[in-house]
Amino acid sequence: MYNSLKIMKKIIVSLLVIIVLFSAVQVQASATKDVRLSVPNPLKYALGVNSPDEFNEPTAIIASAIALVLMVVGSFALIFVIYGGIMILTSMGNAEKVQKAKGVIVWSIIGLALIISSYVILQLIFSTLKGAVG
Repeated sequence: MYNSLKIMKKIIVSLLVIIVLFSAVQVQASATKDVRLSVPNPLKYALGVNSPDEFNEPTAIIASAIALVLMVVGSFALIFVIYGGIMILTSMGNAEKVQKAKGVIVWSIIGLALIISSYVILQLIFSTLKGAVG
């Protein structure tokens, strides 16, 4: 029974990773049955960049790269929260496993709080730089 739970846990985690990685892809079929894949560009207008002309500025490129890194790290933190929940569900009452799972969830939430606060601080810095320069 324990092996089947391990296999089930691996399957669930794999499916969650696949869903997170491919959730941004949108398939659009036109009337001519021409299938087009469109992936939204996460670097397009990040951290207060409002037009394509502003995106050519070095601060906008740096801000977009930082926003991309924060999105990826935030996704990993959410995946770890889900992983901690799965660990609790599959602990079968083992107190040691429950404590380990609680630790994973707590540290993931702390990481999410740091990521969100760093995003807010960077938004403030880049908007101040944008106001001072432009």
